[in-house]
Amino acid sequence: YLASNGTTGPCGVRYNFTAVTGARDPVGATTVSGFLWPPAVHPTGRMLAVPDTAGDELEVCSIDPQSGALTYRGNVRTNGVDPFRCVFDASGRFVFTGHIGSPSMAVHSVNLATGTLTPGAGSPFPTTIHPLAMSRSPDGRKMMIADTANAAWNCYAVDQDPSNATLDGSLSLVGSGVQANMALLRFDASSTKLLWVNSGTQELVCSPIDVPGTLGAPLSSAPIGTSITSMDMRNRAR
Repeated sequence: YLASNGTTGPCGVRYNFTAVTGARDPVGATTVSGFLWPPAVHPTGRMLAVPDTAGDELEVCSIDPQSGALTYRGNVRTNGVDPFRCVFDASGRFVFTGHIGSPSMAVHSVNLATGTLTPGAGSPFPTTIHPLAMSRSPDGRKMMIADTANAAWNCYAVDQDPSNATLDGSLSLVGSGVQANMALLRFDASSTKLLWVNSGTQELVCSPIDVPGTLGAPLSSAPIGTSITSMDMRNRAR
């Protein structure tokens, strides 16, 4: 799925992809609204959310589980300025949205049956930096954001205490620090190590990160070349 702001207007573009041959076939576009940034797909593959900076909203589509077709469900306010990135929680219960116009993170609970999102208690949560890059841990307990332009990072704990359901998904700052050129972030399957791209040295770096939000000294690094703009991981617990 691609988000497009092309000459035909904002839309979600769907491709069929064949893993064996690598064939990629465009099969349709679904009109949405606003000015769109990178989309996020729900872990079940049944919902698509797209940040819309023109309306300060998330545009929401349902995904047909058989055909993959998109159905536009409407939008929901993020209550922040310029939503730029969004990620679903690994459990699929929440979607987190970072704002670059008003440094903050919005949290919405997910209802797949109705294709709707509902703002969580206390959302949006202010951040001390602009969340230009973000990643949530596979265990659902940590959210990491980085401000590449200002050489800083924040780590947040994600509330999952079943004794107070109204606070589910809420964010609490547990760590912050200085790191130049932190451009892209991904947690490993154990949720204890962070892989990130150093856009200054053009390296992929692995650093430990513990529960209180302390980013440790790099464990390893490897050159990756220039102009790396995105990355993802195939995570398998071992």
